[in-house]
Amino acid sequence: MNVIETTKIVGNINQISLPAKNVTEVGAKMGRVLAGGTHGTVYEKIDSAPKRVYKKIPLPSLHNGNEITISRLAGELGVAPKIHDAFVLREEDRNFVIIEMDYAGRSINQLMDDMAEVVKPDITPMVRAEQEMLLTLDIHPKHTVIQVKTTKRPPIHDAVTMIYDNPEKFYFELFQIIKTLAEENIAYTDTHAGNIIPNHGTEGGMKLIDFDAARLTDSVEAAKMVVMENFQNIMHLRNYSNLPDLSEKSEELIEWFGDPADNCCLM
Repeated sequence: MNVIETTKIVGNINQISLPAKNVTEVGAKMGRVLAGGTHGTVYEKIDSAPKRVYKKIPLPSLHNGNEITISRLAGELGVAPKIHDAFVLREEDRNFVIIEMDYAGRSINQLMDDMAEVVKPDITPMVRAEQEMLLTLDIHPKHTVIQVKTTKRPPIHDAVTMIYDNPEKFYFELFQIIKTLAEENIAYTDTHAGNIIPNHGTEGGMKLIDFDAARLTDSVEAAKMVVMENFQNIMHLRNYSNLPDLSEKSEELIEWFGDPADNCCLM
């Protein structure tokens, strides 16, 4: 193996030491881009079975070393992709943190893209009449009105009802995972559509990804408090609690987190 026998310290806070690897060895295994965002880019790992991915994060963007620690623990708990390796990769004059993990699946955000409708806006009647008059007089207008096609994506709550026969199943899975993490003193606070992998109908079930915003706290109650200070979590919990005919287990789960209507973020 062409591995550089050195380590690098990563993270501005909660620093950890990671091994450094050779770009030639790793680059040959890095396939097409599967997803990207402000925090990093996800590549498929070539010839991996079961499917694995590399998450490539610019070293300065990995602010908190706990991202690696929490990601490993969440993978061990089965609520996130299992982490197989984490190391520093040097490309020319830049360093990247690489996290090798199981492929989690397609996010709610990607599924919402699939559900998006193409919208072709109408030209206003006045503009249409003017265009037709000019053409009738064989006068070609200096400017052409172009109809731009756009896409309209459903809101996340509507998307959930399209994916699940009963949206209660989605919210129960989501908050059961958040509760599982909180019971390990981890507060997960980044439940936007790109970080929720529903995997509905599969054996593996829902997974959460991207733990850069997650926090390690000193108690379960502290983790729960941080969770319920997050606007996204509050909105999800409110949508959950507003569903009709909730099961007893859902009522108990909602009660564990508390009434979302009591939170000041909704005022």
